[in-house]
Amino acid sequence: MPSFDIVSEIDMQEVRNAVETPPAISAPAGIFVQQLLDILREKLSKRSIDGAALEIPEEFTHSGKTYSVEAKLKQGLKPLWRRKSSS
Repeated sequence: MPSFDIVSEIDMQEVRNAVETPPAISAPAGIFVQQLLDILREKLSKRSIDGAALEIPEEFTHSGKTYSVEAKLKQGLKPLWRRKSSS
């Protein structure tokens, strides 16, 4: 029976090319942060990096008049299920 491996890796050089700074975003209002995240996803998409590779917290950090969020990049696959082999 043929088998195959699924590899999910992010090309970090492409990420650097898409964004010149670490993916920490701040703006004067929460809606602007969401728009900046959309722009970040679009830039990553143009470099063939799936926007789902970004791990973004639900809540934005609020400090004074500024909202910010730190996006993290996920590498690899999360196991959805484990199959026990029967011998």
